[in-house]
Amino acid sequence: MKNLVTIVGWIAYAVVGIIQIFVTVDGVKYFTGLGSFAARIIAMFTGWIPILGTAFGIYGARKAWDWTLTNAFLLFVGIPGFFLILGLIVVAAGTAMAKRKSA
Repeated sequence: MKNLVTIVGWIAYAVVGIIQIFVTVDGVKYFTGLGSFAARIIAMFTGWIPILGTAFGIYGARKAWDWTLTNAFLLFVGIPGFFLILGLIVVAAGTAMAKRKSA
């Protein structure tokens, strides 16, 4: 069961990441008016900068994909935050179980 949860978590993380990459490229393309190749190069570098990459991604979701601001924020802040909190809960539960087992 633990392996299944890990695999599903990594797949979900990868899917969200791929969507974020595409929307960030579209955000750079829409903002700069550059072609796809140049936008990919710029997005590759700006995506590593947390605030700038997130800003281009949210901008791309809003302008290029016509998403609501709420949905754009959920993609770039809400879903990663959810996985972070879920991971912390799993680690805390595992630590508590290990302490209980050793006692």
